[in-house]
Amino acid sequence: MFWRWRSNNKNKHAARTWLSGWCVYLLACMAQPLQAADIPTIEVLIEDSVYDDYFRFLNHRSVQDIHDFSTAGARRDVVDMVLVQQAIWLGGLRLHFEFKRSDFSARSPKLYSRGEALVSFDSVWRNAARKYEQDVYISDPVIERGHYVAGLWTSPKNGKALAVRTPADLQQLTAVSSKSYEADWRTLQGLKLKDIRDEYAWISMATLVSKGWVDVMLAPFPRQQPFIIKQEHITLVAVDGVKVLLDDSRHFVVSKHHPLGAVTFAALQRGMARLKEQGVLNRAYAECGFYNSAVNHWTLLVPSNP
Repeated sequence: MFWRWRSNNKNKHAARTWLSGWCVYLLACMAQPLQAADIPTIEVLIEDSVYDDYFRFLNHRSVQDIHDFSTAGARRDVVDMVLVQQAIWLGGLRLHFEFKRSDFSARSPKLYSRGEALVSFDSVWRNAARKYEQDVYISDPVIERGHYVAGLWTSPKNGKALAVRTPADLQQLTAVSSKSYEADWRTLQGLKLKDIRDEYAWISMATLVSKGWVDVMLAPFPRQQPFIIKQEHITLVAVDGVKVLLDDSRHFVVSKHHPLGAVTFAALQRGMARLKEQGVLNRAYAECGFYNSAVNHWTLLVPSNP
């Protein structure tokens, strides 16, 4: 997720002057109506699967006109994309975002430390963001700590996994995740499973579990029931009656090294406060199924080292 901007190291004084001019310009723009030609365009890299669902969810609507988060394509990642744009807009800043397909590298923290990415369109864990907070501003939580739960997913033929009801049951099983998913990996370690396999790609994880070579993996609950993930050659079901706590909060981050970083963060914080006050944050995640009332009464498995 980045805007293609490069600093001119040959003339640092000129660069500082240029950046100061941008700040004055943006503050002036926030005080008066903007023409389309005056709105900066920010190029944003988005992972392929999220990109497709985002535009399916948008369905030719303007982001600012979205009030129903239950339509086709809705999922947590997509809701993140909509909320960050709505917050920046409500905070008084006008930016035009141009989305480009990318792979997993779109999440790289290096993009923020180099000032190539302006703002995260996928919220990040607080513990992860703190590792590079010298390079980023961290927003107020979009998902509060204690609210993020995931399902245990397995093959519909894996009777032992489907019978899990307690942490002790789970400790007899194997799991798959990626060490790059730090919160997921730490959670599985805290649940003391027999073995955790490290795989880079989600499709590889799902294939291993579907074929019964690994017992379980973590994934959010979808909006629709029954809870099933079905793709070509892959069928996964959520273990009934149990859910897992990922004990951290999620936030948006804004680069401190991007020329629009400070003004974008200020707008984001103002807009987030308004969305929270209006109840939009909780409603959006509930309507897309991420906050899923169908699992409210399910047993919560809590890792020992969250």
